[in-house]
Amino acid sequence: MLDMDGTLLDLHFDSHFWLEYVPQKFAEENDMTYESAKQELLGRYREVEGTLEWYCVDHWSR
Repeated sequence: MLDMDGTLLDLHFDSHFWLEYVPQKFAEENDMTYESAKQELLGRYREVEGTLEWYCVDHWSR
């Protein structure tokens, strides 16, 4: 898989995707507020930050 960070997509895109788009979709799928979803996901992000799972598509697909 091509590592697209900074190659095709910039930090602004990454930030928008992970900090805005994903929480919004997570909130919709789990019938919760955007803020609650964002806090939940930030906790999940922190749990794997700095590990190989952070980069694992299978991990985030579960």
